[in-house]
Amino acid sequence: MDSLLQAKIQNVITEIENQLTKQDIDSSIARTLMNLSVNRIGLLMTHIGYLETQLENLQAEVQRLSQIARY
Repeated sequence: MDSLLQAKIQNVITEIENQLTKQDIDSSIARTLMNLSVNRIGLLMTHIGYLETQLENLQAEVQRLSQIARY
């Protein structure tokens, strides 16, 4: 995950925390923040899925190379 995405996610989390500490929560701000959160989490899930696929591919390649090394 790149540093820009990490910073965006951290900013959304911080803003949500700030809104939650208020006594009077503005529903339009809360709705926008929740939408941003859903989008960022969805993007994170996509990245995690990609990384898991890459890990599986690398594990298969290691197995293949190990078998070649035995011969």
